[in-house]
Formats: sequence, structure tokens, C-alpha cells
Amino acid sequence: MKSTCFTDIEGITHCAFSDESGHNFGRYRSIAMVSFPHRNLDSIDEQIFSILQAANIREFKWMKLNDAKLRFCAIALVNLVMDQILQSEFRVDTLTWDIEDSRHKVLGRDDQENFRRMYYHILKNVFRQRWDGPCIWQMFPDEHGSVDWRSLYQFTERELDKLRNETSIPDNESGLKNLKGLVRIQDVKSSQCYPVQICDLFAGMASYSWASYPKFDEWQFLSSGQTRFFQPEPPICLTNRDKERCKVLNHFNRLCKKNRLGVSLKTKKGLWTRDPNYPLNFWLWIPQSDMDKAPVKAR
Repeated sequence: MKSTCFTDIEGITHCAFSDESGHNFGRYRSIAMVSFPHRNLDSIDEQIFSILQAANIREFKWMKLNDAKLRFCAIALVNLVMDQILQSEFRVDTLTWDIEDSRHKVLGRDDQENFRRMYYHILKNVFRQRWDGPCIWQMFPDEHGSVDWRSLYQFTERELDKLRNETSIPDNESGLKNLKGLVRIQDVKSSQCYPVQICDLFAGMASYSWASYPKFDEWQFLSSGQTRFFQPEPPICLTNRDKERCKVLNHFNRLCKKNRLGVSLKTKKGLWTRDPNYPLNFWLWIPQSDMDKAPVKAR
């Protein structure tokens, strides 16, 4: 069964899907974007549907992951992503930000506006730097009440016009030809657009890895069968939800190591990719300067 959200637009060469995790709660917040050539859309869409059907669920949500059935579904989705990355053109880019860093720890922070800017950053990064042009894009973000997609599209177009006017380098050399090809942003219900559910999985896994790395470390120790003579202070409590999530995160981490995909979990105590050109790119936003501050609400 095909997702019900797709509309045929002549000339589309690539498609992108996105979803977020914890946009307005928690310390670490993430946006994940999945992108691939449009010619692969039907096949990928059908494979995701088959995984959901086998798990007997309509929609995968990281937030609901607390039992073996959803864990098996998550692992199957991770395996599908790995197969696509190793066999064809396929990317997952995830941007995570820490609301306690110097950029975000400001009085009166406007989370809604900051979220829109973060969406723009990942959109520009993926479309401009991670794919060779010329690409004609259609984007399917998960519907989100606090994002005006028309405004984001117009904002993106204005920023792209600035870049085009500021550079004298030909489009095919600067990579700006990719940016010219954003044809449409169409927000969708994740239950009706299966690739968005992969974005939900990776956004959730990314933010969880940063927020709960001590839990993952504790889970790994307990899973090894070793005996701890002294309990950590304060004690680390693992809920059933934590255990299921740690199993998925561990499976993903092992596949990344096995296939040498450049993803690190232990180095920074959260999912992180050293080289963003790798097809699995976990990007932790680092304040660019002392002037890099989150927007604040107008008084």
C-alpha cells in the first residue's frame, strides 16, 4: 500500500522527508531529514509499509517505543536504512541542539522561531552541500502546528536569492544549482507518509543518545553480565522504555561500526559524525561565536 500523500510534479529528481523530536521539551532537540532520488520513492515506501504491516502497527513513533514489538519494528527500519545507504544513494541528516548551551540559554528564548531557523539550517545544509546538482527537490515535513511551511519556503527562497546575488561563481561550481530546485514543501501526516516515520526514529534516537548516554552506558555494563561492586552516584534507573531504546541504539551503533560509516556514540557521549559528507550525518549544533544567540520573543 502506497503512502497517500504523494503528488506527481513534473521534473522532480529528489525528495526529502523530515520530522523532529522534542521541539519544545527536553534539553536536546533534534530534526532528522531523509533524502534520496525520487526514482527510488515507490520501492522505499513499499518496504517501509511491509515492515509496519509485519509488526502489525499503523505508525512507528519513537516516543511509544517501550516493548519488544516496537523494538523489532525499529530495528527493521534501521536495517532498511543501512541497506539503502550501502546499495544506493540515500542520506539521513540529523541536527541536534542543546538548549543549555551558550546560544540557547537566553532569557525569553523564542523556541518556535528558533525551531524554524534550525529547520532552515538543515534544509540548506542538505540541499546545498550534500547532493550533487542539478537537483529538483520536493520536501515532505511532518505536519507541525508551530511551523508555517509557506513562511519557511519563502524565507528559504529569500536566503537563496541572497546567496545567488553575493556569488560570482557559476551555479554548477558553487553548488547553488541544488538550491534553485526546491519546488514545494508539503507538510504531511506521518501516518500517511511512511518515510517520515524513519525521520521520527532517527530524530528520537539522536536526542535520546545525547540526553541519556549515562543510561546507555549503564545498560551496556549490565548487559555484559559483569558485577558492579559500587553503584554509581546518583543511581541510574533503567525503565523498560530505556532498555528497549538502548537495544535499538546499540544495534544501530554496531551496524555503523561494522560498515565504517563514521558515526561515533562514545566519543562525545551522543551520536555524532566527524565528516558530514558521510550518508549518516549526526550534527550537534555548536554556537558559531559569542554573537550566535537564539531568537527571543518580542516584548
